[in-house]
Amino acid sequence: MRHALNAARVLREGRGIGGPGSGMFATTGQKRAADRLLVGERYEDILNGPKIRDFAHLIEFGGDQDPDDPRVVIDRHALSVAHGRALTSEEYDSAPVNGFRRKDGSVSRRQYDHVVSLYRRAAELISARGGERVSAHQVQAVTWLVRQRLNQEAEQRRGPNRLDRGRNHARANSERAWNEFRTVYLPDLATCPGTGYQSAA
Repeated sequence: MRHALNAARVLREGRGIGGPGSGMFATTGQKRAADRLLVGERYEDILNGPKIRDFAHLIEFGGDQDPDDPRVVIDRHALSVAHGRALTSEEYDSAPVNGFRRKDGSVSRRQYDHVVSLYRRAAELISARGGERVSAHQVQAVTWLVRQRLNQEAEQRRGPNRLDRGRNHARANSERAWNEFRTVYLPDLATCPGTGYQSAA
């Protein structure tokens, strides 16, 4: 809900939000990038990493522009699914999936695209078995939600640590803030997709 609330605020105010004192998990650089996007610059010219570029692509087109060129958002949870177990933040940070912008402006994606290819293959297998086309990004979205629920179940079994409690508190605040914002500024939005998380509020 935090991301939905932040996006709604940015659209309503017409400016990026982030940096010290903003109360957001967004840097000043991310705020500047949002400001550039809001005035019409292309995300391909602003965003460097394959994860955030693929995320922007999927938002822009509501899916893949070209089904033969699938885009998948490979974050820690998506990489955990591909790996077969929950990865720690340290393990994800050491994985070579971040990519970088080359001098010619292109972005390196070789290791990232290897993980995308796993999701693409899974989507092909599911499509063949079910008789209906499923996209790689759809497989990632569904399995991401399952991974989140498994993480929450593991947290409940072991008991939340300090970091877990902080995340749960932040998530509960985000849920409340989103519902208040939606009630005031989006009253016609009667129903809204859930996050896939168990409610923290």
